[in-house]
Amino acid sequence: MGISYGGVVATQVAARYPDLVGKLILLASAHGFSADGKRRLRKQMQFAQAGQFHALLKEFATVFRRPWLNLLLRLRLRFEARSLVARMGAPSTIVRYLEAMLDDGVTEEDLRNISARTLILGGERDQFFGGMMEATASAISGAKLMVLGNETHMAPVERASDVRRHLQEFISRGDRCGA
Repeated sequence: MGISYGGVVATQVAARYPDLVGKLILLASAHGFSADGKRRLRKQMQFAQAGQFHALLKEFATVFRRPWLNLLLRLRLRFEARSLVARMGAPSTIVRYLEAMLDDGVTEEDLRNISARTLILGGERDQFFGGMMEATASAISGAKLMVLGNETHMAPVERASDVRRHLQEFISRGDRCGA
């Protein structure tokens, strides 16, 4: 199971080692980032390169669908920014990580190698993977795609009970999705 950026990595593993992965779940993720997601990553890289950690953290304060959750996140970042910045890694490490996320290492052709039962679950308005979840699902044979209407990248938080239900249904099924 890969969540958000981790889903990009999980997809790469499943494509490169199809015999080792029996089930694949991409939660708020896809095989790559949307154009808007790549734009956001580049902006995050610029902030990290400049050592502007406060601005980097602020980039994440618009990910929720509900405005009050974004407000709570901004408040928390305001009060905890110093301690968060102190715990962040070196700018070069953050930039290398973000650059790795921009690498289009898995093509749609690579996705056809994935033989694992696959569930892709995310929000319709995901700011990082919008549109890419559908492309990923269409390239993986038998993949099940669950798009939660009007939800953003934080669908797993804002619709936790729906997400949990879909995950439990997928995990408990022993047959291939779509079969």
